[in-house]
Amino acid sequence: MSKPSNPQSAADQELAYGIARVGASLVGFSLDQMSEVCRLQDLHPLLISSSALLGGLNLRGHMIPVLDLQGLCGFPARARGPFAVIVRRQERLVAFPVDEVIGIARVLPDKVQGLAHPGLGRSCVHSVFLDGTRSISIVDLEEIFALPEVYSVAAPQIVQARVEDGQREPVLIFDVGGARFSVRAEDVYGTVPRQTIEVNAITSGFCMGSITYHKRRVPVLNSAAVFGLGALSEKAQTEVVVLRCEGDRLLGLAVDSIQDVRAVDRRQYLAIPRMVGIGGDFFSGVLVREDGTQIYTIAIDRFLADPRVASITGLSTPVVGVAAAAVARGEVERYLVYKAGRVFATPLSQVSCILQPPGRVVPMTHPMMGLEGFFARDQASVPLVDLNTRLGAETTRSGLERVLLIGEGEDMLGFRVERVFSIENSAWVLKGLPSEGEGAEPLVQLGRGEDRRALPVLNLELLRSEYFVPVPRPGVQLSLN
Repeated sequence: MSKPSNPQSAADQELAYGIARVGASLVGFSLDQMSEVCRLQDLHPLLISSSALLGGLNLRGHMIPVLDLQGLCGFPARARGPFAVIVRRQERLVAFPVDEVIGIARVLPDKVQGLAHPGLGRSCVHSVFLDGTRSISIVDLEEIFALPEVYSVAAPQIVQARVEDGQREPVLIFDVGGARFSVRAEDVYGTVPRQTIEVNAITSGFCMGSITYHKRRVPVLNSAAVFGLGALSEKAQTEVVVLRCEGDRLLGLAVDSIQDVRAVDRRQYLAIPRMVGIGGDFFSGVLVREDGTQIYTIAIDRFLADPRVASITGLSTPVVGVAAAAVARGEVERYLVYKAGRVFATPLSQVSCILQPPGRVVPMTHPMMGLEGFFARDQASVPLVDLNTRLGAETTRSGLERVLLIGEGEDMLGFRVERVFSIENSAWVLKGLPSEGEGAEPLVQLGRGEDRRALPVLNLELLRSEYFVPVPRPGVQLSLN
């Protein structure tokens, strides 16, 4: 479910890069050639004459040459960063110091711009692309490995075996509230630097709101609340991991920080313990590192297929595009907009008639659930419910009241509302947002342009069913004692 099914789709043609910051610059390494990212603590001196070599990195007992990326591009030497990006070419490894790992970015080939060299000096960057407003310089690893002053080492045999048997896959690792998660890099559309999450009509339950990414609205979920791991936080500003979903839709996960991009062996995943909570089914395993760090791996297919998540994902497509597609599929529905304490929308298909309030109502001795009494309609006695009272709102009388008739024959019921505003077509419908309690009410967007608004959907058919009790079985005696 994570990738479009059309093999010729734009998503399949995209180039994927791991993004890191070196000084004030953002650089991109081909994701296929990135092996992993690790902390760069101590550099071991190597008795090798090379202007590009900074020293050696001890990676689990294997010495990896660490190269000065800025020096290779002709820039003055600077203080090395605290992380190392380890890259591979034909089973040869080198490492580059970086200040931080930013995440993953994807770009179509025709959006990559080549750079012409005047013949003076040298550079290991021959192309760039824009990721939103960020300029990414692509590191040409082929040229770097071909330089005479660049030393590399053979990848350890265990790494070679895993590459050959196809068990390794690149993943993005990120932190949320003290917990650590990973997701396959192929399922990541991109990562967004720290920014403010917009609180809007879709903010409810696990959905914090949305961001605008590449001119598209992307709903953002509170990751700790969804997965049930990590301390909950309601930060207005977070980094966002944007997931690629079916149907060219996007979904954001709010995260504290991107930690790593690395190729891992799927055979190293351990089974997770039985979990009580919403997030238990969303993990395929856990990776335990040598230092005891646990990385929970998201089962992206199950996660995106969850109805609660899918309902939010459907809102990522621009509103106009969703409306046009819905019209083409015949899915646009007409809604009645009215006020009963606050403004609601109800599918017009549920309302059989809109009436003036009846002049004569047989009152109830003990009114309950807003039931005022009964009025006559088409030779039938119809219950009349004050919807404001039923919903716990204050009842008002302004002379604009109307009665919405629901059902037919013996099942008819009338809901008195404060006033009726309009009948409008839907732009999109969110069936229901997940929440920590019973589940927030569904929403519908009505109108276009500056007039668009999102309203809660009230299911009057469901409310009507609460007032009709089963008929007593024949032979049951009514006792008056």
